[in-house]
Amino acid sequence: MKIPAKIEENTFDTETVLDATLYVPQGCIEKYENADYWRYFQVIKEIGTQTGIDSATTSDDVKEVARYGINGQLLNGPTNGVNIVKYSDGTTKRVMVK
Repeated sequence: MKIPAKIEENTFDTETVLDATLYVPQGCIEKYENADYWRYFQVIKEIGTQTGIDSATTSDDVKEVARYGINGQLLNGPTNGVNIVKYSDGTTKRVMVK
């Protein structure tokens, strides 16, 4: 948020404003340092726009590698009811087969 949200005096307890670090959007530190009640935080730091994700891969070749019944039993193929399907990219989905 580019403009600090309006908060009340008792939004944060004394322990929080003394011990916690308030992370604010890059370029906004001065606004928070001067804003009512936000300025009570002893440590205010700016954060960039990084997501924390270093890399990601995608693949159009995702394939089903296993299929299980609701009881965990390995299935040979789609079976009526709920099937738990594991894919080559590590994802798992519940699929209803009629």
